[in-house]
Amino acid sequence: MLLAAFVIMGRGLGAPARSGSLVAAGVQAAAPAHAAANEFYGEYIGDGTRSPLKDWLVFEVIGLFAGGFISALLAAA
Repeated sequence: MLLAAFVIMGRGLGAPARSGSLVAAGVQAAAPAHAAANEFYGEYIGDGTRSPLKDWLVFEVIGLFAGGFISALLAAA
């Protein structure tokens, strides 16, 4: 699955990729000129028309946390 994600989407799955999106969104909010000029942040920001937080990996990790929380609640019952 991880290899398929790298081949198809160009990056892996999970928390490290999500943290890159969070950092890029924070830098874009604090220093937009620096974020646009930086190659690392530019990968997440793109052309600037879309927030880095609207990435599928962010929603994937949110779903993982929500699923784990619901599973823990059901297991405790």
